[in-house]
Amino acid sequence: MKKILSALVLIGFLSISLVSVVSAQEIPKKCTIKRDTGIADCPSTGDTEYDKCYKNGSLTNCPEGVGGAVCCFVHAIITLTDWIFVVLISIAVLLVLYGAFLILAAGGNAERVGEGRKLIIFAAVGLAVAFLAKAIPAVVRAIIS
Repeated sequence: MKKILSALVLIGFLSISLVSVVSAQEIPKKCTIKRDTGIADCPSTGDTEYDKCYKNGSLTNCPEGVGGAVCCFVHAIITLTDWIFVVLISIAVLLVLYGAFLILAAGGNAERVGEGRKLIIFAAVGLAVAFLAKAIPAVVRAIIS
């Protein structure tokens, strides 16, 4: 009970100190788009301000263009899904290699061969999830456009 209470007190102090650090941060007013988002009105690269509106890549009046926050949001989703894709592909390759090693080193043991096959199947499912993660930005673009 004493350990749980100590842990809760420590978490409380850390959360209070974290709130003060987070509240001291200035809210950013722009983002830097590093590649084309696929939305026609968003700028293809450069700094984009959240409170401005864009039409065909240049500033415009807000009622007729796309908000800069939308452009930054789509760019963040594209960047996030790219990282997820890289991590999932790496894990899938490692699972295939380990599964193949288990099958080769099984020495006639049916249980080890089954484990290797299961790992290779898990890797195939991981690849499917990775390719679905790459499709998310296209779905977001279709919803927004």
